[in-house]
Amino acid sequence: MKYTVNVGGNTYHVEINDLTQRPVLAVIGEETFEVWPESNQARAAVAAENPKAPLVQPLLNKISAVKAPIPGVITAILVKQGDTVSPGQELCKLEAMKMNNSIRANRGAKIEAINISVGQQVKHGDLLFEFAE
Repeated sequence: MKYTVNVGGNTYHVEINDLTQRPVLAVIGEETFEVWPESNQARAAVAAENPKAPLVQPLLNKISAVKAPIPGVITAILVKQGDTVSPGQELCKLEAMKMNNSIRANRGAKIEAINISVGQQVKHGDLLFEFAE
């Protein structure tokens, strides 16, 4: 999808292929940016200011999985199959470049499947968790 965005009087042409991916990859000119969508409260404020703006929340509700945002090693799994998680809740720890990264739920959902184990090496985009619909 292509958007025209005005920020501080400047116009930018932005291309976004998949709003359900985390992070969202936004291409502006020849540069690619990783974007992590803001909270529901911030989305509501944007919608109040511009009711015609497309909302991300309906798309977030359709997300059925969490994928690895970076390659690394799983050092901890903090949920189990059947747990109900909240948006932003920590699901696991992924170590990359000697740093522990918290992988969080991108929406509230019930954990349908856990596709990783502690000590497992994962690649960018590997399926970590699946949500029940």
